[in-house]
Amino acid sequence: MLRKITIFGTELPMFSVMSGIGIFLLLMITLLKLRKKASFEKEVFYIIPKLVISLLMALGGAILFDALVKIPSNGGFKISGITFYGGLITGLSTMIILLIIFKKNTNLSVIEWLDFLTIPFIIFHICGRIGCFCAGCCYGSETNSFLGILFPDVPENDIYHHNHKVYPTQLFEIALLIIILIIIKIKKKYNFYIYGILYPLGRFGIEFFRGDNRGSYLLGLSPSQFVSIILILILLSFLIIRKYKKNYRIE
Repeated sequence: MLRKITIFGTELPMFSVMSGIGIFLLLMITLLKLRKKASFEKEVFYIIPKLVISLLMALGGAILFDALVKIPSNGGFKISGITFYGGLITGLSTMIILLIIFKKNTNLSVIEWLDFLTIPFIIFHICGRIGCFCAGCCYGSETNSFLGILFPDVPENDIYHHNHKVYPTQLFEIALLIIILIIIKIKKKYNFYIYGILYPLGRFGIEFFRGDNRGSYLLGLSPSQFVSIILILILLSFLIIRKYKKNYRIE
């Protein structure tokens, strides 16, 4: 693992570097996709500010969600990290609200924008998980299988593996995201629903292999598993509506 990297004499955490690269690629891929549209300039000035606002809100949501679900294990409300689902829900909600409020300023509907942004967001998501792997966070439970990887201890974050191999759950998730990308490229429609259903489905299973602090458990399931179930049910409902009511659009 490469936890830190030195750039121009400054030591930076690899997670932050990869997150920055992910945001850059998200914006650049979005711009490249928009160049194919006749209304390029109009749509660029429409969506980029909303992306930036949504990303900032997502960061706040990721921090808040992590602190809330870890209150019992942390002995109170403490800011100690970020949780992907907290960021996803907050950022996605912000984006949808902004798209609804300013729907008259674009040629695309809300669901068309969500489909449009899905691939750039998955690239961002993959970069984030590469950052997790480099940082040694979001690791799996101990294992003696051939899949196990020896992660270094991180005393400053109170992470100790005691020379035991753990599942590289970050790599499991990267593989999941690549598979979702392939399916989207083959299907060429329902991008948002494919990601929004398949990712929580895969994440639900990967959670069983996680070994880090998952927050408070209920009925043997982690908070992320409960969120996965809720997301799957909601998006399946919307997909059924969209499929059987051809004229239905989220305006």
